[in-house]
Order: sequence, then structure tokens, then C-alpha cells
Amino acid sequence: EADALTADSTTLAEAVERSTARVERRLIEATLEQNCWGLAVTAAALGIDRKTLFRKMRLYGLATQASLDEDETR
Repeated sequence: EADALTADSTTLAEAVERSTARVERRLIEATLEQNCWGLAVTAAALGIDRKTLFRKMRLYGLATQASLDEDETR
């Protein structure tokens, strides 16, 4: 997005980090939706561990009560 490339960006690395985080969040959310928010199948589709997926979901504000409940049962 354009705001990642504004003069307000302190460094190129920071702009890249923000852009990467936005893309990662969108990809995770879309994959969760495609898989009816199933963590195991979504993690497999993304090629990451289920715990990594859950950590990223919390980071990006994507953790739902259902996903919290599912994670606690494992």
C-alpha cells in the first residue's frame, strides 16, 4: 500500500516489514476463511505449524473464541 512508501517511513526495512505484515495477515485470513477457520488444515495449507498459525492469528487480531477453545483442547 502507498502508506508503506511515504516519506514518514524511517527506513526501507521498516516499510518492508509493515508491507509484509499486511500481506501475511491477509493471506492468513483468506486461508482461514477458505478452510472454515480450521486451524490444523489452515496451518497445513500455509506450510506452517499450527502453533505458529495461532501465534500469528493473535498477533494480527484474528483469534476468535472458537479458535481459542480449539487451541486449549490440544
